[in-house]
Amino acid sequence: MQKVNVTENDAGQRLDKFIRRTLPSAGTSFIFKMLRKKNITLNGAKADGQEIVRSGDTVTFFFSDETFRKFQTGSMDVPVRKTYEAACQQIERQYGKIRIVFENDQMLLADKPAGLLSQKAEPSDLTLNEWFVGRMLLRGETDNVRIRSFRPSVCNRLDRNTTGIVICAKTLPASRAVSSLLKNRGLEKYYHLIAAGKMPERGEIEGWLVKDGQTNQVTVYQRQVQGSAYSRTLCRTLRYSKEQDISLVEAQLITGKTHQLRAHLACIGHPILGDPKYGTEPLRRKWAAAGIHRQLLHCCRVVFPETDGCLSSVSGRTFICSDPAVFQRILGKGAAGEREVERTAVRPHHGSRARGKR
Repeated sequence: MQKVNVTENDAGQRLDKFIRRTLPSAGTSFIFKMLRKKNITLNGAKADGQEIVRSGDTVTFFFSDETFRKFQTGSMDVPVRKTYEAACQQIERQYGKIRIVFENDQMLLADKPAGLLSQKAEPSDLTLNEWFVGRMLLRGETDNVRIRSFRPSVCNRLDRNTTGIVICAKTLPASRAVSSLLKNRGLEKYYHLIAAGKMPERGEIEGWLVKDGQTNQVTVYQRQVQGSAYSRTLCRTLRYSKEQDISLVEAQLITGKTHQLRAHLACIGHPILGDPKYGTEPLRRKWAAAGIHRQLLHCCRVVFPETDGCLSSVSGRTFICSDPAVFQRILGKGAAGEREVERTAVRPHHGSRARGKR
């Protein structure tokens, strides 16, 4: 007989899903057969698998130790664990110590460096997600047993060469809560970017985006077309350099679509400096000569709404991530500081519209 206690990490899911995570090699039909025969019970009583488990519940398996261990295979084994830990260490050797913007027992906000993917595109990729899981394993914040019910992961993605805040969930409740905020647009996300030309003091960019899966590039349309998704961005110019003809801009994502900011800025004639996909060839050559080979786009601030539960410690709070050094190098002294950005916010203004395809 084996007793498994439901932790906060496991709470809120159906019993059958909890059992499958506990015994990943057990088939679905076998699990329900064991439930019917009371060889698996919930808090000492018969269960049908549809119950929602809560923290403190006990699931009892009337199996031999050998049978229980057999069905546990498929969980994270030692080689896989060491792969995560090695990836974490390799990433920090390659990119330096990843800056932590905020951390508690539910989540971590990391400052993703340029060049590091948020999540894997290819099996061999090193990503912020591997760094995060490896870090938790190295620090003893999860282990082979706990990771069976929930594998820590990043909640939002930034493009490979976009820097700034990425939210990483340590627990299943935090992952669900943050995912819900992102889906319902309850989390405010602000970006700093350097754009070509003189941007309006304030502006709003709207359009319908269509992604080309082969080129991984999006096109902005002024009207809704088949397969398009509505997108909206608010912009505020923080500083304009007449000498270089560039603008430091703060942008707020009202919707969050693939390459939204990069495509929006390009479609109004102010592409982000260094953008290899959406910038013009003359601009790319000009700024490549200055050592800029990637888009100067940085997630600088996130604002959590008033909330409770596992996110109560971040309820109503604002988290700020300083701009990369390259911003100040390009703009010189007088680049926007954290205090200025924290005091002000982007407000709706209808000065700009997407000038994409009709």
